Amino acid sequence: MPQQPDSAKPVRISSISRSLVGAKLRVVGRMLSYNPEACTVLLVHFPHAVLVDISICLDPKAGLYFMQEEQQQLMIMGYLEEVPAQMELPALPYYVDSPPEVNSRLILRAILVKEVPDLNLAEWDEGVGALEQLEGSR
Repeated sequence: MPQQPDSAKPVRISSISRSLVGAKLRVVGRMLSYNPEACTVLLVHFPHAVLVDISICLDPKAGLYFMQEEQQQLMIMGYLEEVPAQMELPALPYYVDSPPEVNSRLILRAILVKEVPDLNLAEWDEGVGALEQLEGSR
């Protein structure tokens, strides 16, 4: 029987920390900004954000049409890494009054980027929060 791939742990952006380095994660948020030169996205669920490297998800033939619009709601699966030096964050849009809280030494290396416009972000956060509480009580 073929070996099944590891499942990605659903986490809230606010829960991402050094303790999850090396883990395969699934996160949902809104794309606040995109740096095409570095192939990085700032995924946010205010007031928290995570820097995402989407370079291996880019397909020059297919393209990621939704990368052209800010505030697209995305589900991203990837591995969390800690980098030795702080990463440069993508420029924030002019309308952002205060920058989100982000650890620029942690980066999520995406293996899947999917637009999820119909997902209720508040319900996602609530459900994943309940899972985190269950895991914490074990």
